[in-house]
Amino acid sequence: MLITSMRDGMIPDIEHIDHVRSYLQVNFRAHPQRAEELRNIGPPLTCPAWAQRVWPNLNTLVSICSGTFAIVIPQVMVL
Repeated sequence: MLITSMRDGMIPDIEHIDHVRSYLQVNFRAHPQRAEELRNIGPPLTCPAWAQRVWPNLNTLVSICSGTFAIVIPQVMVL
């Protein structure tokens, strides 16, 4: 849904945002090239350094690291 919206430049039909849709749509532009880049990268955790490929300027990550969230720590540490 996000990639399609980015490609077309249209806010998707998501419940409970009708009151802000017009405000969001004014600032939402189509970016077909970036949408294609993201489609080629694939879903999260499908390739090494996924987050850095999606956000090339990423240099800090803040998250919860306990319980079930701890499972992904080794993958994130590759960043």
